[in-house]
Amino acid sequence: MMPENLTLERAALRAEWQQKTIKDDPIFGTVMTNPTLCAELLRRALPELTIQWVKDADPQHTIQATPTAKGIRIDVYARDDQERTYTVEMQMVNEHNLPFRLREYQELMDQEILNSGDDYDKLANYPTYVIFFCNLANDDQCPKGNRSSSRIVRRLGQYG
Repeated sequence: MMPENLTLERAALRAEWQQKTIKDDPIFGTVMTNPTLCAELLRRALPELTIQWVKDADPQHTIQATPTAKGIRIDVYARDDQERTYTVEMQMVNEHNLPFRLREYQELMDQEILNSGDDYDKLANYPTYVIFFCNLANDDQCPKGNRSSSRIVRRLGQYG
């Protein structure tokens, strides 16, 4: 027979687990590492794209250009069947810096595509998308100019 405090502890953990949603980092990361679920979420976020399948879905992907440069940790970093790269973030707090983060993420994603000596035209063959799903209290908290208070989607890296 289990001690009463262990039984209560397990009950509390079970109750806490049952309250978790996709907005919680461990759940989001687990769901997004499933290629079928990741592809479906990307299709819903970007319905104009034809996404057959997703590969290389990597939760908590880190990119750091140099040892002294500011690096980033991406909630989910994935590639699809057409070599498009996606950065997907679940944003729970408005830190009033999303346009700058988008810019930084785009730059670092491009650095992962380009090798030393590559021509910049190579980027045309590898479109990148930075997606923020936002859970902000109201429209006033969302950065201006976005399509929805529940998501921020900026398509980057498609030229011509």
